[in-house]
Amino acid sequence: MKYSILNFLLLLIVTIVLPLFIFFDVNTYFEFLFMSIFVRLVLVFLTPKNHSVLINNFLNLAQGVYLIIILMMWSHAHNDYGVFDISKLFGDSISYFSESLMMYDEREKTFLELGELSSINYFLFQYILSKVYYFTTSKYLSALLFVVFTGLLNLLILFKIGILLNFKKQTMKIIGVFYIIFPHVLASNTNLLKDSLLVFSFLLLIYSAIYVVKKKYKNYFKLSVYLVLSLFLCAFIRFPFVILFILIFYFIVVKNSTNLRNGIIFGLFVFYIMTSFLSSQIDDVIKNANQIEIGLKSGEVYGSGFTSLLVGSYASNPFYLKIIKLPLVVIVQYLNPINIFTFSHSNPWSYIDINLKIIWLLFIGPLYIFCCTQLKSFTPLLKKLLIVSVTGYVLIAYLETGIIPRYALLFMCLSILPLAYIFQEMKRNLLLKKKYIYFNRIYFFVAFILVFIYIIR
Repeated sequence: MKYSILNFLLLLIVTIVLPLFIFFDVNTYFEFLFMSIFVRLVLVFLTPKNHSVLINNFLNLAQGVYLIIILMMWSHAHNDYGVFDISKLFGDSISYFSESLMMYDEREKTFLELGELSSINYFLFQYILSKVYYFTTSKYLSALLFVVFTGLLNLLILFKIGILLNFKKQTMKIIGVFYIIFPHVLASNTNLLKDSLLVFSFLLLIYSAIYVVKKKYKNYFKLSVYLVLSLFLCAFIRFPFVILFILIFYFIVVKNSTNLRNGIIFGLFVFYIMTSFLSSQIDDVIKNANQIEIGLKSGEVYGSGFTSLLVGSYASNPFYLKIIKLPLVVIVQYLNPINIFTFSHSNPWSYIDINLKIIWLLFIGPLYIFCCTQLKSFTPLLKKLLIVSVTGYVLIAYLETGIIPRYALLFMCLSILPLAYIFQEMKRNLLLKKKYIYFNRIYFFVAFILVFIYIIR
């Protein structure tokens, strides 16, 4: 009860009091207030009755944290006179925001006509943002709040999946904690990128699959809507994933798929590669591969010395050699960049964001690896979810040379469920806890040796 009150007070302060010192005009303040309240009311409406107090507690905390960050983002994107400067945005955010404004200005055109105007492969995210702008004058602020809303929906779906899996209250709490502190998730839910929307599509699919497995499909129409929405969003956000989504749904739903998991995983791998490279996006795939290789050679990638040493020519390697070197790109993807001594960031939050990855390296990442060694400790359904998560993580490393870990966000987000389960199991299973302690000793010893070698080389 104490923490519930504190989290609610945090949300009130961030929503009502803090913006008074940040926004330059009354209109922006009240738009922010209205949109924040609207987001919270929608989430309250969608929150299930089971564990409702606990879920609302974490939603309050998550929304409070996210709003603090987007207020930082908004403040930095404006000068001292309150004038918005798009050049202060960074990465793909500039392209997404620019295109969403263009679509808003060309709003008399149809959905497909706007798609033809887009210079980015997938335009649904920008299109949705352009529709959000109808109700606000603070375009950048409303875009950020939409991303926050999507991230909070993802947390809510994870809780709903936890309820379907019959997780106990303590395990549900761990889901909330892990989601909020997961650095990749935090970054995606506060940056103007489409990743959180893709995660929403993916979690809808996972929820639907588990819904079927648990034989709770009393409402076929509702289930059909979830599946259609999931595949529709996926098709217009990252089309090659559609086949992957269908295969994952099959893998989870089919009763005997656990016994055939090796065949299914192989099928996922082959079909996904075929879809990616034989789709209409083949020119862009090759272009991206060339850009990755150029970036590695020119030192444009964080940690490029180490990265180039491991996978410098990976993008241009033949298929068989890529498979042989696959562990290397997985390692590169796992070792997210941390730049404690580099302060040349376009946004103060970027410095915090990149160094928060230490939470992944020191806690969540090791727990993820430990889970992979303890498959027997999971229920059949959780085991499938972990297999999907790990397989997807490896596939992204293969396709993106391991240097764009945010593309694996949906699989990392899914991993929160088995991670929460195993973390709670260790509290009652002393043998499992001892294994985890022993694993951590080995993990940090090896990490210390590798860091030492890297420093002295």
